Amino acid sequence: MAACAIQPAAYEQLTRVQDEQSDIVGTKRLLEKKIMNLPTCERSSETTYQFTGFIQDYLNGVTEQWLLVAPRANPGILEMFRDRDHRPWGNLTMSASEYAGKYLTSAVQVLRVTGDPRLKAYLKTSCPA
Repeated sequence: MAACAIQPAAYEQLTRVQDEQSDIVGTKRLLEKKIMNLPTCERSSETTYQFTGFIQDYLNGVTEQWLLVAPRANPGILEMFRDRDHRPWGNLTMSASEYAGKYLTSAVQVLRVTGDPRLKAYLKTSCPA
């Protein structure tokens, strides 16, 4: 039975490649560790806002004419989340979740700056966790 011998130049090249791969894996692990230890930004739970004038009028208008009205006028906006695990999915388009995402994003943003109890109660009943 003949033994397979590796030429010295090929062995050196193989060793270099293995070292490079080891360096890449080590670098990746180091970066992952650094990313996991990055400080995170969190909003202060005690922050409050009080708006007046145009801004307050705008936020009230958005809340009363969009956030509290839209899901009742078009229940499909949020119903798609309740039905997402049921098949068949029906006649959903690729952009169907876009409207729900825009609605929920704006509702949460407005709720954070206004603390509107009507909106909070509505979101709790419309979007149970």
